[in-house]
Order: sequence, then structure tokens, then C-alpha cells
Amino acid sequence: MTDIRDGTRVRKKDRYNHESWAFRQLQKFIEYKAVEKGIRVEYVDPENTSKTCSRCGHISRNNREGLDFVCEECGYELHADLNGARNIEHKVRDFRHDLESQGSCQPPDVDGVEATSATASRGAEPQASS
Repeated sequence: MTDIRDGTRVRKKDRYNHESWAFRQLQKFIEYKAVEKGIRVEYVDPENTSKTCSRCGHISRNNREGLDFVCEECGYELHADLNGARNIEHKVRDFRHDLESQGSCQPPDVDGVEATSATASRGAEPQASS
């Protein structure tokens, strides 16, 4: 999907919608396949995931340069996308832990289609999936 936007020209005011469609469509395909396989989809705020060290938690825009991630605090080196993916995983685990500690991590008492609708319609705009 690296070159997905190449070769198309769009007016400046329409760029956001034009550039977002492929990612939104990919998201919908993933949701569809996940439901088909009984996999729960969770959305995570991606803020700072690309500039946070997945080992020590230090946040700095200097940690990342292109595809290289090198933490200026602890020296941890990793492919930048893998580091970001690990940070998203940490956020999902923290979220689940919070729910479990509150006793609210029970599966819904509905069939699969209704459970998916209930999960997908929580109000927040989807930003990342696991």
C-alpha cells in the first residue's frame, strides 16, 4: 500500500477524504473478516506510538528517523513500525487490564452479530486495530 496515492490528483480541499478512503476500506475489510472468524476488534488512539520507546516509555520525536527507531534515553534500536506496533499492543493490554480490574471485561450476552454491532458502535472514531 506504499504507492496507493501515487498517480492521482485532487483539489486541496478534497485531499483528506481522497487519501483516507483506502485505509478506511482496509479497516472495513479487517472488521468484516474478524467478525467472520469470531475475533474482537479494538481501536486504540495511535497518539505518540511512533515516537515512544516500547522498552522504556521515553517519548521524543528525535527517537525516530524514517524507518529507524533509536531511543535517545535507553539506546533501544528497532524497526520503527515494529516499535509502533508494540506500543499499540501495550495500549490494548493496559486498556484490557483496566477493564478487568473494574470487573467490566465480561463478554456481551448476545449473539456474534449483535456483539459486533455493540462493540463497533461505541462512538469513538476507529483509529487502529489489533
